[in-house]
Amino acid sequence: MVNSLFQISLFPKISIDSAIYHDVNKKRGYTDEKGIAVMADMQVLDRSTEIEQFPEQDIRLNPGENPENTAKKVFFLYPNSVIQDELLSVLIMAGYEIYTLRDHTRAYQVLAHFNDSIMFINIDRGLEEPQWEVYIREILNNPKTKNCRLGILSYNSDYKLMEKYLMDIGVQCGYVQLKLGLKPSTRILLNVLEAVEARGRRRCIRANCEDEINSTVNIKKDDRLLNGKLVYISVAGITVRFDKAVDFKDNEKLTDFQLRLWGMPITVQATVRGTCQGQANVWIFLFEPGMRDEDKETIYYFVRYCLNRYMEHLEL
Repeated sequence: MVNSLFQISLFPKISIDSAIYHDVNKKRGYTDEKGIAVMADMQVLDRSTEIEQFPEQDIRLNPGENPENTAKKVFFLYPNSVIQDELLSVLIMAGYEIYTLRDHTRAYQVLAHFNDSIMFINIDRGLEEPQWEVYIREILNNPKTKNCRLGILSYNSDYKLMEKYLMDIGVQCGYVQLKLGLKPSTRILLNVLEAVEARGRRRCIRANCEDEINSTVNIKKDDRLLNGKLVYISVAGITVRFDKAVDFKDNEKLTDFQLRLWGMPITVQATVRGTCQGQANVWIFLFEPGMRDEDKETIYYFVRYCLNRYMEHLEL
C-alpha cells in the first residue's frame, strides 16, 4: 500500500491513500496526467507560533452572537492517547473547536443536538467493526443527524475496509490512516477541516471559564491591585468580570497583568479594548505579542479543558 497523500476529486482537499484515489477516480471517470493529484503541503503548526493580531470580535462576542461565524464543533470519538495528547493540541492551536467523546451513545445524542457538526470516529476502539458500520450508517440516515459530517480514524490499512467507508457508506471527511504517523495525520485533518470550513471566520478558539473557581486576574494599576474573574479566554485575549468599578481607558497598555489558571500564575502584557456591551463591569483585554511559549501552551490546554468540561456537563 502506497503511503503518499493526495486530493480526492469527489471531495476537494480531503486526503486519503493514493491507491484508493486511483481506483475511486477510475470508477468515477476522474483522472489527471499522472493518475493522481498531489496534495498541497500544509505546514503543521508548531508550539512556537507567535500570537497573531486576531479579530477583536473573537473575544468580544458570546457564542452565537456573530451571524458570520459559521464555525463548527469538531468531535473525536474514542481518540487514542497519541491523538488526544498531541494532534488535538495542534488543532486547537489552529483555531478549531475540538472536543473529545468517550461514549458512543452520548456521542449520538451530541450530534443530534449539534446537527451541523463534524465527528471523527476511532473505529479501533469502543465497538467491533461491524457494529461501527451500523452505527455510522444510522447517523448518516437519521434526519436528526444526517447533516453531520463523519470521518474515520484507524490503524487498519485494509483497502476493502477503507473503500467500504469511503465509497459504500459515504463518510464525508475521509479515512485517516494513523499508522502514517502523527505529522501526516495532522496534515490530513487540517486539510479536511479547512475544506469544510470548520473554523468559520474565527481565527482562534476561546472558552467560557467563568465556572472555573481558580481562574482569576490580578492587575496592578496606579498602586492599586485589581482583582477579577475570568469569563472567556483564548490565546488572543480574555474577558474579565470585576466585582468593583474600574477606570480603564480604551487602548491602555497594562504591563503588570497576571492570570491565574488553576492557581498557576502567568504574567502577560495586555491592551484594554473596552467593555462588553451592556456589562459595565466586564472588560475586554487583548494580549500583546511576545508571550512565552510555555504560557501559550498553558492557555491552549486550559481552553481545551474548559471546552471538554462544558461538553461533559451539557444536558441533552
